[in-house]
Amino acid sequence: MNTLALRTGLAALALSLSFMAQAQTPRYAPAPKELLQFVLKMNPAPEGVKTYYSCAWLDLNSDGVEEAILWSPSNSIGRLFEGGNRYDGFAVYQKAGAGYKLIGGGLYARDADQIAVLKTRNGKWLDLASYKFYSGDKKNQRDNYWYRCRFGGRGYASEENIMKSVPKVRINSAKAPSYLL
Repeated sequence: MNTLALRTGLAALALSLSFMAQAQTPRYAPAPKELLQFVLKMNPAPEGVKTYYSCAWLDLNSDGVEEAILWSPSNSIGRLFEGGNRYDGFAVYQKAGAGYKLIGGGLYARDADQIAVLKTRNGKWLDLASYKFYSGDKKNQRDNYWYRCRFGGRGYASEENIMKSVPKVRINSAKAPSYLL
C-alpha cells in the first residue's frame, strides 16, 4: 500500500471519528419559530399556564443537519410531551423542507439528565436511551432502568430493551436553558 493511500485512509477515518464525536455532543439553543408552530399544532399548550421547553440539537443521522430533541423541563408546569402514565416525555424532530416532522414522540424521560445519546446505530441513526422509573409505595415499586430508543424506519420508538450499563453521553439539563413558549 502506498503512503498517499494510507494517509488518505487515516485522514478519512479521523474525520469520521471526529464527526461521530461531534454528533454525540448536544448543542443547546432555542427552537426556531417554524418548529415551535409545528409542536404547538400537535400539542397545544395548556391555556393560562406558563409552559416552558428545552431544546438540544444533534446530528443523529450523520447527514450534516441537526435534529431537535425537545422536552418540558422540571420547572415547567405545563407539559408538552407526555410520555404516558405520570412520566414527562421528550420528542425528536427532523427538518423537512421549510418545516419539521416528528420522528419520535411520547418517549419517556423525567428530565434531560435522563436522556442519553448512544454510540450504537440502527442504520445511519444514533440510538437514544432514557431512564424509566416508577414512583409509588414500596408494595408497588418497580425497578428503575435505562432503555434503548432505536430509529425504526419512520422514527424513534422506545423498546423495552433494558440496558446493562449506564450511558455516558447524556443531555444535561443544567446546561440546557428553558424557554417560555
